[in-house]
Amino acid sequence: MTKIRLDPELLSNLQKQFVVWQDEIEKEHTDSLHSTIARLAVDGLWFAEIFGLAPLEKDVRERVLHELLRWTKE
Repeated sequence: MTKIRLDPELLSNLQKQFVVWQDEIEKEHTDSLHSTIARLAVDGLWFAEIFGLAPLEKDVRERVLHELLRWTKE
């Protein structure tokens, strides 16, 4: 089995950036629950795409993103 090795410094930078993004979500929305769920879903979409884990067809992907964006406006 191939192991994925992460550079601790790169991972640390990514972790810090995710904290910034989450902080921005919480500052911009009184009720940030839907926005946080949308961010987590997009994280999963990105993960699926970069690792080729059943990536979505283009039209489905667009509909998913549109719906997630709608959630952030509620």
